[in-house]
Amino acid sequence: MPPAERDVLRLLGTGQFNTEVADQLYPRVSTVKAHISGILPRTGCANRVQAAVLVHDAGLLTDRWARTSTAHTGRAKQAGL
Repeated sequence: MPPAERDVLRLLGTGQFNTEVADQLYPRVSTVKAHISGILPRTGCANRVQAAVLVHDAGLLTDRWARTSTAHTGRAKQAGL
């Protein structure tokens, strides 16, 4: 997974909206939406909520990203997270 998508995914895992992610990473919400469109098929998730749960359950939230879990899932590993 490209680093830009990984950054967007981690912020989704913290429950942020597209506009909040864009405020932190990109000048446009459309860029965030494009990354989410790439993230969903890569992770096998049907929507952003499933992707956020995947991030949380896989323990991908570091201190910088408000880490709350240390569990790892097979789907996260398959997605190259």
